[in-house]
Amino acid sequence: MFETWKEWRDDSAGRLYDYAAHEQYDPEPVYQRTVRVLLGEERRYRNLPPEEMEPQAGQQVDAPWDRQLNDGSRPVLLQKAYDISPGTPVQD
Repeated sequence: MFETWKEWRDDSAGRLYDYAAHEQYDPEPVYQRTVRVLLGEERRYRNLPPEEMEPQAGQQVDAPWDRQLNDGSRPVLLQKAYDISPGTPVQD
């Protein structure tokens, strides 16, 4: 996840969403992919490490087009953020 929320100057208790409640991936694969892209070894136009996140990212991009308003439920990813603890590692 992006780290910008850590710099916000507000009371985090008043936020609707807890940005700290996401699993933390090992950053090493990102560094490795970045180096391969910079060296021209990776030719793909879009790169999203870890690769297992690619289907989820595609679904998130497409989801707003199919979403219904006021369905009374939280999106799955938002509910997961409520259910896990900050700093939870990703389960393989």
